[in-house]
Amino acid sequence: MANDEVRAVIFLREPLMAQPHDPEVSALLRVCDVHNVPIATNIGTAEAVLALIVKHHEAADKTCLAAQFIEGMTSLDR
Repeated sequence: MANDEVRAVIFLREPLMAQPHDPEVSALLRVCDVHNVPIATNIGTAEAVLALIVKHHEAADKTCLAAQFIEGMTSLDR
């Protein structure tokens, strides 16, 4: 992530029970936040992130990817 080589992270987890690796999960979430890497922790967000990457694979700039995502979400409201 620090080298800007990760476009997204998909880490599916069990939200209803505590896991022994919760500190590591929190660290992963924090690293993604620091480096502005989208992270999906459930099927719904995983599908959205993957669909966006597939549709806009040419968007290497994450800020561009975020802008396209927001644009796509606002078009759903119409």
